[in-house]
Amino acid sequence: MSTIDEEIRKALEEEDQQALAQIDDEAGLFEIVGMSFHGKQAWLTWYMWAMGFITFVIGVYCFSAIQGDQ
Repeated sequence: MSTIDEEIRKALEEEDQQALAQIDDEAGLFEIVGMSFHGKQAWLTWYMWAMGFITFVIGVYCFSAIQGDQ
């Protein structure tokens, strides 16, 4: 970390420092996304990603067909 981060941490009260430490220990964005592909409802995540990809491919195909007609 940078020196400014350390100075801010020193200026905080003990309770605030503990809250920051707890936040630092929590899962990040990519870890949460990775966890969504495991467990009982992982099928729903896989399904939604597949539907999103299929929709994207159809959209690209339709857009290219429209551009080809002009």
